[in-house]
Order: sequence, then structure tokens, then C-alpha cells
Amino acid sequence: MSRLLWLGIVLCLLACEEKPLDLELPFEGPRIKVDGVLWEGRQAEVYLSRTTPPLDVTADNFFLDGAHAFLFLADGSLVDSLQFQGRRRQSSRYVSAGGYLPSRQEQYYLEISAPGMPSARSEALAWPAAAALDSAALIWDKAGDRVTEIFARFSDDPASDNYYQLVISAHYRTPLDTVLDVGSFIISNEDDFREGRVIFNRALSLSLKRSITIGEEELELKEPEYLLLSLLSYGPGSESYFETIEGLDEEIGGFFPGNPFAPTNFDGGYGFLHTAAVDTVLFR
Repeated sequence: MSRLLWLGIVLCLLACEEKPLDLELPFEGPRIKVDGVLWEGRQAEVYLSRTTPPLDVTADNFFLDGAHAFLFLADGSLVDSLQFQGRRRQSSRYVSAGGYLPSRQEQYYLEISAPGMPSARSEALAWPAAAALDSAALIWDKAGDRVTEIFARFSDDPASDNYYQLVISAHYRTPLDTVLDVGSFIISNEDDFREGRVIFNRALSLSLKRSITIGEEELELKEPEYLLLSLLSYGPGSESYFETIEGLDEEIGGFFPGNPFAPTNFDGGYGFLHTAAVDTVLFR
């Protein structure tokens, strides 16, 4: 009897009709997503992408190549436009077309439009106080082509909420004065340094890339003319933004369209436009 009972249960299960799961996940439609930093004294550069429907992780769907981006003063005066310059990191790269250099004496906002989605406009951006690089040193390996440690001492207001980044770049004398960023580090003002001292035990190779293609011409890169160590102090809201996105998995892309859990300073879109005051030390 027990065998017949179990057989009946199995037959009933096999007879059940399979139905696909039809679950409508909410999607507000594509929105512009912005990731960029306005450096003091450096031409504007931002990365643009679009939000995608939930579970859509198709790489090509993230790019936003046909956008129009403009930089304004807080009073509405247009100071620069940004042009598409290729793709990088699942985003479309836009750089200054007019060569304008942002100044801490002014406040700016960025406005972006693209077909098929609402325009996005940032808040008028405040600038942080600049932290001063008091001293810095690079420690090289015996061969002289790898930086094995960076030593930096800098001063800042202990009461400030600044967020910091160290960037080392190699500058080459070429027809277009090529600059290659060879290392970048984000540091907070709590755990990663004590008493203004920062030491990174991470090797930076300056010999990995020996040539660069500009147009159809390939230029041979020899020893850089100089290295530049830059200390960036980020403006209000940046620390909260960086700490939030570190906990989000970028690989799942559109499952959380536009990272709505992260802070944003854009109306009509997502993402964050940061401001950064800069101090530099040059090594020849």
C-alpha cells in the first residue's frame, strides 16, 4: 500500500504544468550616470554611462557615447563643453573641448543631455580647502625602474572632513606632452595614515608601457622627463560617496540601476561630480 501511495504522489508531481516565472521588476527608464572629478587647474574629465533594466548586464548597454556635456559657472555662464573621447571602464569618457582650467575661486555645475532620457544637472559644487604636501619621497628598487614605496607628509585641518587621494604620473616630452597615470591611491583620514605620514608598500612599474599611439603614429616612450606626485583633497560629500560605493558590487551592473543607494549630487540622474584641490611635488 505504501508503494502505491508514493507512486501516486510522484505521478501527480509529474503531471503539474511548468509555468515560467513572469516577474515584472521596476525600472524607471534609462537615466544618465556620472562619475567625475573637477581638479583645480586641470581640464575637466568625466565618465558617463546609462542605467539599464534590472538583471541586464550586457556590457554595451552601459555606454553613453552620444551625450552633450557642458560646464557652467554658478551664475549660468557657459565656460566649457566636453567631448566624447572613447570608452573606458564600462563608461564613455568625455574631456574638455575648450581647455578651460577650473579654479577654486569659482563654483561650477555640470549639465548633461542625451537622447531618450532626462537631462542631468549637478549641484553648484563647493571646493575643499587644500591640504599642503610638506614633504614627499620616492624609494626605487636597485634597477631604478620601479617605485617600491611612497613617503608623504601633509598638513590639513584636523576638524576637516576631507577625503584624500595620491596620484603619481609620468610626464614625457612628446609632441603632445603625454601624461601617463601610473598609480593612484584613495586614502581616508582615519585608518590609512597616522600623524600625516603615508607609506604605500606597493610597487609601481614605470616600464610596463613603452609606447603610446596618438592618431596613427606610435611614439616610443623612454625615461619620463619627470614624475609628479599629486595630493588631492576632495570636497563635501565625497567621503560618504566613496565609502558607500565600495560596498556595492559593480559586476551586477543594472541590478541596482544607477546605484540608487549611493549619494548623488545630480538632479535627473545618478552619480557624483567631485571637486578636488591639489598640491604637487615634482621629481626629476
